[in-house]
Amino acid sequence: MGLNCCLISCLAQLRLHHYPIESRTLYLHHFSNRSFEPDINRKLTEIVRQEGYRRKNFILVRKRQKAALFLYGEVSIYIKKRRFHDTFRNTSHYEIQVACLIKLRENKSYQRLKSDGSLLVSETLRARTIFSSSGRAYQETESSAQERLFQILALKIHRSLEQSFQNKNQRLEN
Repeated sequence: MGLNCCLISCLAQLRLHHYPIESRTLYLHHFSNRSFEPDINRKLTEIVRQEGYRRKNFILVRKRQKAALFLYGEVSIYIKKRRFHDTFRNTSHYEIQVACLIKLRENKSYQRLKSDGSLLVSETLRARTIFSSSGRAYQETESSAQERLFQILALKIHRSLEQSFQNKNQRLEN
């Protein structure tokens, strides 16, 4: 599964290196959490940050003033459902679903670029996975299933950012 995600992400990744570095600086705000699952916003923020470092399309900066772009995120849904049962009606598999609203906004006070602070993307991205904590063949903890799920969501977030950034720059070139 992990190898497939890596292959898919490598094949589908846009390359933004031909755009100026100063236009690709990104400040990642801590994601907020509207779900009832504690601390998942912190975990997702960190995985999105790691994915940004890995992809290298955006230059992640620590100070807001040095960023041309701001990324905001909000975990709006986190649901854990019972999915499959064994012959004794005990839950053998669970499904986790998560939804995250992301917003990519230009920094209108960034001095190196002329920007009106427009919103480049605002969309809700979803991901889900199934795990078994009691299966005979393959067992997985909920936290490792969460990490796998957040990796998938981080890939979707970065694809959305890259696509909207490229679309904006293509409109400016035309």
